Amino acid sequence: MKLENIYEKNDLVNVYLPMIIGGALMALGQNLFIMPAGLLSGGITGLSLIANYSFGFNAGITYFILNIPMVILAILKLKPKFVVQSFLVVLVFTLVQISTSGLIGILNVEDLIINSIFGGLLRGFGAGIVYRNGASALGTDVLGALAKKNFNINIGTLNMALDIVILSFSSIMYSFQVVFYTIISQYILAKVADSIMQGVGERKNIMIVTKEYEIIRDEIYKSINRGVTFIDAEGGFSRDPIKIVFCVVSNRQISKIRHIMETYDKDAFMTITDSSEVKGKGFKSLGQ
Repeated sequence: MKLENIYEKNDLVNVYLPMIIGGALMALGQNLFIMPAGLLSGGITGLSLIANYSFGFNAGITYFILNIPMVILAILKLKPKFVVQSFLVVLVFTLVQISTSGLIGILNVEDLIINSIFGGLLRGFGAGIVYRNGASALGTDVLGALAKKNFNINIGTLNMALDIVILSFSSIMYSFQVVFYTIISQYILAKVADSIMQGVGERKNIMIVTKEYEIIRDEIYKSINRGVTFIDAEGGFSRDPIKIVFCVVSNRQISKIRHIMETYDKDAFMTITDSSEVKGKGFKSLGQ
């Protein structure tokens, strides 16, 4: 894998800077609202909080250590660019969480509902920015990505199942009240992250004019599990017959399509438009 396939000039401002901001917001949300209230979280973040509350381990360092096996697994099984970007998020989250640990309790907010709401909002904004740019905070997202790739299991479904296991275990160690407000915070996080990730339009229409339409079709299906439609057209100047690849995707998937185009046909032409509503197979049912 060439370095230019992992890092591109425009990525510094358009991709990596937002990821740094996203990772920092998630860490601040944890320090300002989640930890002062003794709330928990899902995935590896939740395990690091349990280690902190129960044994006094540093939450940031524990989070980083627990992510090491996931980093190794991601390197072996997932695309290098995704691994590099996601590891950056993990590193930023760890450094910001450790460096701002002195802020824990500074707001002096004792109301659990306020902490759960604002903790969910701030972490959701951060996670949404990260997801929108095609990365993750690794952790159980790696297991979800591999389950999707190898067994076609929905990533959200697997992550939810893992979170249920962690929170169920937590309910034995902590009060039901803590677990209840943690669930509220996680729900808000998921909703906000999804809204940020999707952007203004819930779905986007993609039209690609390319000579490598069959390869791009195959790569779109393999990488984001979306079907495409070929539209027969004619070049306005050359009068040559051409194929247009049409598909409907989420904002998070656009970055993957751009990568596919840059890899297989840098001369391809792509347009992206908002779709006000999408119904049918793979999206909302026609009856909704």
